[in-house]
Amino acid sequence: MRTPPLLDQLTAATADRLRQSGVPRSVARGSAVFHEGDRSAAAFLVTTGLLKAVRGAGGGRVVLLGLRGRGAILGEQGVLDDQPRSASVIAIEDSEVLTIDGRVFKKILADHSDLAMALLQLLSRRLRETSGHLANRSAADPGANVAGRIIDLIDNEALARIAVANGAPIAVRLPISQQELADWVGLSREGVVKTLRSFREAGWIETARKQVIIHDFDALRSRAALDGDS
Repeated sequence: MRTPPLLDQLTAATADRLRQSGVPRSVARGSAVFHEGDRSAAAFLVTTGLLKAVRGAGGGRVVLLGLRGRGAILGEQGVLDDQPRSASVIAIEDSEVLTIDGRVFKKILADHSDLAMALLQLLSRRLRETSGHLANRSAADPGANVAGRIIDLIDNEALARIAVANGAPIAVRLPISQQELADWVGLSREGVVKTLRSFREAGWIETARKQVIIHDFDALRSRAALDGDS
């Protein structure tokens, strides 16, 4: 399931201080909040929209590291270790972020232990995600990886479990293209198409424009069992 937004894990006082410290910025679809290699001078809080974190992999290839939606924090790693950006963050749809100066962000972090704990948990989850993705790629199991990423796209875990308990299908928005999904799982686009077709033929899912409808969540979750973060 998609990880909870950082903002939702904070006390009201900490969340308010982050919001009040930020300068609003609009990011049009296809535009970057920052690029890999840029100087890390600020952190960013997503207020609306959806963005993707990507990193170059040589030979013109791009790896999609993950999706970042409302309440997510961006660029915190570079601010904390004073290193250049390790990835680019690009808007998948028109988005809004709050730009928080790096020195201000560090001061808020020092004053609010709940933010420090939330960031530690966030970094731990991202490390687990990376480990899981590497394990699946090493095991050459595209089915597990694709199944895991579909489950990651479920926005509301609680509502999804209610739907599953009542035998209802789960409609999942697919905000990225098949090529971007391929970049996320480390496959060719043809490999993703083939894997999705096998899921459809098994009766686990159906696909529509920008949407996946899960009919057999338990089967999909079992298929993703090799994925360390699912």
